[in-house]
Amino acid sequence: MELFALSDRVSRLEAQLSAAHGVARLHTLVELAWHLRQRDTRRTIALAEEAEALFDAFPLPESERAALTARLQCIRGEAERLFGELDAAQELADRSLAAFTTLNDGIGCSDAYWLLAGIAGDRGDATRRDACLEKASLRAHAAGDALRASVAE
Repeated sequence: MELFALSDRVSRLEAQLSAAHGVARLHTLVELAWHLRQRDTRRTIALAEEAEALFDAFPLPESERAALTARLQCIRGEAERLFGELDAAQELADRSLAAFTTLNDGIGCSDAYWLLAGIAGDRGDATRRDACLEKASLRAHAAGDALRASVAE
């Protein structure tokens, strides 16, 4: 999943969502929520809630369910951070990082570290912020994502 999407990509996801059903809808909801997380946080939460409600409707492989859950935790953590709920954001970011680590998902780990860096920065902890940004960059480099690595640096 890309770190950020341009408006035309978001528009295409919106169009896909209106026609999507089943597991395809679930994946589109998660991707759209990810890309709207800093643009329209309240809508992001609604999309995440719909995605979570669909989990029980479809039999997913456990690894896929875990990856989607971790991504949604990261999305919700970002929302909590933007609303100033730093303790809730921290808990979600930690859970997301743990899940992405278990899944060996370097991109997910990078995103979780990016969120943790933002939370640390909001708390005024520059040392932790910088450490998390370094970890975000390292995980992104290892996963082959030069954009994420560059943004974290």
